[in-house]
Amino acid sequence: MSHLLILSIGPVQDFIAAARRTNDLKAGSELLEQCAKAAAKKVEQQGSQLIFPAGADEAAANKILARIENGEPCQLAENVEQSVRDFLIDKWRQVTERYSSYLNHEIAENQIHNLLEFYSAWVPETGDYPEDRKRVELLLASRKALRDFIQPLSAPGLPKSPLDSARDCALILQDGKTPSFLQKPPLRLKKRETLDAVSLLKRLQGSSNNPVPSTTLIALRSTITEQKEKSAAENWKKIRLKIRLDCEFEDVMFSDGIEQALEEVNEARRTAVKSALESFRKDVLGGRSCEPYYSILIADGDKMGECIERLTTIESHQEFSRKLSMFASMADDIVKKNRGYCIYTGGDDVVALLPVTTAISCASELAKEFTAHTSGSLSAGLAVVHHKESLQLSLDRARAAEKEAKKKRNALAIALYTRGGQPIRLEADPWSSNPSESWRSLTEAMQANEVSRGFPYELRELAREFRGVVIDTERIRQEAIRVLNRKQGGESKKIIENEIMKIDTADGLEKLSLRLVTARFLGGYLKEGKND
Repeated sequence: MSHLLILSIGPVQDFIAAARRTNDLKAGSELLEQCAKAAAKKVEQQGSQLIFPAGADEAAANKILARIENGEPCQLAENVEQSVRDFLIDKWRQVTERYSSYLNHEIAENQIHNLLEFYSAWVPETGDYPEDRKRVELLLASRKALRDFIQPLSAPGLPKSPLDSARDCALILQDGKTPSFLQKPPLRLKKRETLDAVSLLKRLQGSSNNPVPSTTLIALRSTITEQKEKSAAENWKKIRLKIRLDCEFEDVMFSDGIEQALEEVNEARRTAVKSALESFRKDVLGGRSCEPYYSILIADGDKMGECIERLTTIESHQEFSRKLSMFASMADDIVKKNRGYCIYTGGDDVVALLPVTTAISCASELAKEFTAHTSGSLSAGLAVVHHKESLQLSLDRARAAEKEAKKKRNALAIALYTRGGQPIRLEADPWSSNPSESWRSLTEAMQANEVSRGFPYELRELAREFRGVVIDTERIRQEAIRVLNRKQGGESKKIIENEIMKIDTADGLEKLSLRLVTARFLGGYLKEGKND
């Protein structure tokens, strides 16, 4: 008897997001993808027909759907689960071999073995593929509702991991501190960075790969061109050897970067090193300053369940799987073209780091490609965050923006989180309203320096004065234009005046003020500071 088998591997978002560095973030994504591909490969090796993904080498999501013509689905599911858990243990032993004497092996291997949440369900085939698929999906959902809460092995006196408080530190500490050997490259652990085994695995996996751009470098890309970045990176290789500093060139580009770098330098060398750093910084930036913000983009396909329900055969579902895989590959290229870095692409999901200046255009391109490949729609959330903010917290903020976009579907939602200011969470703009173009106009208007930075806040105060007052729409517009007319002339005023003429309430005026504040940050840097 033939069966439909569905497997789910987790956790996804929490596992990826538990990261202090961008290398950790990417490593978590890669490990999850490798586990999914290992599971798909094992399903194929057992003689089953993959449906989603259509092939074991395709971009893997965390869910696998397959057809079993012969054999016991229960046994196959157990074999796949064991294969994936063995894969993780082998990976752990491989990357930690040189650190063996610093590890609590019992704690560590228990954490790695129990990391994955593995669920499976199966139904006999009846010849009605859509109905069979619905039944197996419902069974999987029921199984997840009865999830196992396996408690990690714990030992008295061990500190918890700072990245996952449910797990103990997997290191053998020296006087309560991280061993000094582990504080050196490639791990670079801090003295009190008492990581668990899963976080250590991601740190080691990340250090063995090509380096992932730091949030600081992604933020800097809003200020300097790609050519300038390459030349600065090459020059820095020579300079850092000469002045013996263990940091990257982007670390000394921001206002507080040089002072932080000098903390590692003894008093005798400090003046010479400071002079070298200031000279290098001036060469790269021309004496100008950088906006210290970057964007996190999280995008997800809308109503994918409904799209799949329209697939009536295994073959059509396989073809849909291939289209999603093609989109995932193209998404990576689109993010790179916009000078960003793709953390995760799986099925209809995308997580990426982007300069603020290219984030909206990148999201727009992704939405168009997704529709072109799948005939479905994509919702995206963008969080503009400070480059030194907690990576986990910043990801949570981007995920909240994505949820806001999901309320409308086929839309873009933007949120701005400045240091020391109130967050600005904007309503989602549907892609049909061409938000990429409208945001470009507002950004250019705020970057032209024809309108002061304080102007949006004046509009906001005006809107709050009108709140709760019965007043004619035309009066609101005229008062807003009166405030605008106190500013300099130019094309910027015309753009903002057009936006003012669209509003019809005090709330609309306040929303416009918040969009103008956000637009300034999306510009990255002022025109007179433009590099090259």
